[in-house]
Amino acid sequence: MKLKNLFRENDLTDIVGDIDIDIEGICCDSRICYPGCVFFAVIGYSQDGHDYIKNAMDKGAIAVVRSEKAAEIDGITYINVKDTRTALSYASSIYYHEPSHKIKVIGVTGTNGKTSTSYYLRSILEYAGKKVGIIGTLGALYNDKNIHLENTTPESLKIHNLINDMVQSKTEYVIMEVSSHSLAMNRVDDVSFHGGIFTNLSRDHLDFHKNIDDYFNAKKKLFQFDLKNIVINIDDEYGIQLYEMLRKEGKNVVGFGKNSSGETRIKNIIRKDNFTEFELGDDQFTSNVWGEFNVYNLVSAIELAKNEGIEMEIIKNAAISLHQVPGRMEKLSLEGLKFNIMIDYAHTSDGLESVLKSLNNSIGDGKIVVVFGCGGDRDKGKRPQMGEVSGRLSDYTIITSDNPRWENPSDIIKDIEEGIKKTQGKYEIIEDRYKAIKKGMTLIGEEDILLIAGKGHEKFQSIKGEKIPFDEYVIVNELAKELFRP
Repeated sequence: MKLKNLFRENDLTDIVGDIDIDIEGICCDSRICYPGCVFFAVIGYSQDGHDYIKNAMDKGAIAVVRSEKAAEIDGITYINVKDTRTALSYASSIYYHEPSHKIKVIGVTGTNGKTSTSYYLRSILEYAGKKVGIIGTLGALYNDKNIHLENTTPESLKIHNLINDMVQSKTEYVIMEVSSHSLAMNRVDDVSFHGGIFTNLSRDHLDFHKNIDDYFNAKKKLFQFDLKNIVINIDDEYGIQLYEMLRKEGKNVVGFGKNSSGETRIKNIIRKDNFTEFELGDDQFTSNVWGEFNVYNLVSAIELAKNEGIEMEIIKNAAISLHQVPGRMEKLSLEGLKFNIMIDYAHTSDGLESVLKSLNNSIGDGKIVVVFGCGGDRDKGKRPQMGEVSGRLSDYTIITSDNPRWENPSDIIKDIEEGIKKTQGKYEIIEDRYKAIKKGMTLIGEEDILLIAGKGHEKFQSIKGEKIPFDEYVIVNELAKELFRP
């Protein structure tokens, strides 16, 4: 492909060198550049690609796209643009021949529930015979592949690469978790979205966004695309704002909820044995999901699938046995033991509250023990809020370390402790997460529940720039052998 064909005309006004040259590919990470590629010097969250231009050229890059001018080397083409990330988004789509136009892309955004909603929707569509891919927190899953991703929504170059691969493998739908970071940082600008789901919005990522309104404005960007199918939880205060805004714009949007008057109303949610029953309009559903918040996630998937023409009987049958979502209200199977140990990714106060309320509604006379911490180098304001939630809704809390990153774990724990002290909740502090889980397991009987919250599917702890192996599934089974089996 010719270098000049990767750009809009207004991005080709400030050039040094020849743009009528053939390129071998696109790169935005200097470490993996190769001969004949064009390097986009993207300014990231913590690093600036302009600092790595020489590295890229040493690896064989023949052209550089930049937003900051500097010394130039003969034989290298320089394209100066206002925003390299925006230019990368467009170039990535063009390089892969606009793959998102050849597949139905469903964007799922919100603070909590993106992953569960994506999995539930995949289950329904696959039950209907559709071939479906997912891009999100748990990686890129399609065509028997499971590709690890560093971010919930990866860089635009990776997005279009993955979608192109899905198109080549005859995938019909791709369900993409769309983070506020990706929307704010223009990663999805040139994705052609077919549908969108808004799950909810609460405090999170305020280390990145200026305030909650800025966070919401980033989420709203998804719904400014030309979407044909929009589903919104209008029991959420931000969801109802978005719903009313889109209705005024004449968009095709469905609002649902238990407490409000949208197009679809949820009624009579009842937990029976290992299933949850609920009504949706005139239809009765039985599903293996656990918790009211997961009913909301499932309903958003149901409504979107219904609008895609999937028959209601197919949706009902699919809802009975949905795929288990790793690390989301996941009950661990311990051979020969009846202990209730659950892992959940809840890492916001709203997320933790939803999980604990669901567990309280199902546990009977048993007690709930929670082991959790908060991530370092992230929004500090939610830490005391999470402490308050656990102190109020559990019987006992063990505050521990999560992914401290570059922060001191004890400082994070002190922030959490401020919140739990405001309640009458009983708690203790065990900074070592392994020891905290072990202690939690010694406090429960067969009628109780141990909730290990915050990390979910993750198999590591991020500590001072290193990813230390830490698989809670493995750890719990090892401790079960030590503590409970002869």
